[in-house]
Amino acid sequence: MLNSALPFGDLIRNDERTLFLTKNQCDRKRIYTPDITLNAFLSQIAVQEGSCQTAVNGLHARRVAAKTSINSLNTSSYSRARKRLDIDAIKTLAKNVGENAHNHAQEGWLWMNKKVFLLDGSTVAMADTPENIAIYPKRKNQKEFNGFPLSRVMLLSSLETGTVTDFCMAPFKGKGTGEIPLAAKLLDSIEPGSAVVADAMFVSYSFIGLCKMRDLDFLAPQKSNRKYQIVEERRLGPGDRIISIKKPRCPHTGWFDPQEYERLPETTILRQTQITIRRNGFRTKTITLLSTFVDEVKFSVDDLARLFLSRWNIELDLRIIKRDLSMNFLSCKTPAMVEKEIWVNLLAFNLIRRLLSIIAKKINVPPRTLSFKNTLDYCLKTLSMGNLNIFDRMPATLVDAISGFKIRKQPDRFEPRARKNQHSQNDFPTLSVTRAQWRLIQMMPTFMEEIEFSSATLDGFAKLKAKTFNRKGKETY
Repeated sequence: MLNSALPFGDLIRNDERTLFLTKNQCDRKRIYTPDITLNAFLSQIAVQEGSCQTAVNGLHARRVAAKTSINSLNTSSYSRARKRLDIDAIKTLAKNVGENAHNHAQEGWLWMNKKVFLLDGSTVAMADTPENIAIYPKRKNQKEFNGFPLSRVMLLSSLETGTVTDFCMAPFKGKGTGEIPLAAKLLDSIEPGSAVVADAMFVSYSFIGLCKMRDLDFLAPQKSNRKYQIVEERRLGPGDRIISIKKPRCPHTGWFDPQEYERLPETTILRQTQITIRRNGFRTKTITLLSTFVDEVKFSVDDLARLFLSRWNIELDLRIIKRDLSMNFLSCKTPAMVEKEIWVNLLAFNLIRRLLSIIAKKINVPPRTLSFKNTLDYCLKTLSMGNLNIFDRMPATLVDAISGFKIRKQPDRFEPRARKNQHSQNDFPTLSVTRAQWRLIQMMPTFMEEIEFSSATLDGFAKLKAKTFNRKGKETY
């Protein structure tokens, strides 16, 4: 089948494909049928900086190899076919792929026999067409002909499998477009009894109350400057206590429905836990966590610390979607196509995560221990070599290859947040010394406590430290 000649076509199950085609009825015989158009769209997303011309060229090459009627190399037919795709059908397909992988997570992948969802937001830029600017305005400090329209996006992902189970977006500024209002819209898609892990932005009486009303546990770091009216407290241990906080007179933001706010209880019971994070090359940090895990016997401090540290996975998911796929800058010219482009990005991300989950079950490892980037590159390289049945029944060669893409654990490694390559994509300062010299500079205070160095050696270290970064004088820590 020609669909398998395009990336990820075989990773879509038959029932999911049938539902998608039902919502995208094709009224006449076309080269760009809904399924071929979707797969071409996925191939365009998977290739960084992929254009419509790249997708059309790939389809043309596949049809020539299959000895079928070839398509035109003009992109107009493909562009019209993308516009015909139903956005609701793409949403449903992307959500079904993510939820299916999440629901089939093995028990060994769960945290304390609980399914965990990660919440976080970000922003994406898009083409500065008048249609996009009308819906997604620019920043206030940008002039008329500078910058790009921005959209705020909110992601809900599974800790166990890494798939995105739900998503929403809004303009960058305006009433009800903050991260908490967007996150509140996603709570209904979480099954009761699960846990939600977020950052300090989401520590709000209203948001925690919404989680508890839906039988969801909540955990996030506490903001240092946010005060609560504590009605009662009970000490559990060093840096660990149960507190009862009072509901504010009115919600701090205008996004919350006043009638729903009245239904929240007058007090809520939370657990306030302090954890200490120690990493080589970094300062020791003490973080205070607020959670609804009040059972100190079932949930220890170490368990809560392990759950909080896993929150960083959604930061990695956002980096993968925005950098390794093509959601960092959206090239579509209208808001409708921008939303469609985002959901196709999420569909491509979920399909690769589904592949990782299937292979993780076969080799009995958690899916997040396998590299997403290496898997994506391997699949694209294999497809480009003409191996069109790469996903068919999961051949042993595919399993052996991807099972070798394990992410190594390096707990004692620490690196400078700086770059040596001038062409790096990161906006970090430029390092003027070698990384080995940088590590030596960081460990110098520890050495001085045990070794008495000569004045010449100390002067040499001082000069080396003075030229650590480039002449701009930027510092990292």
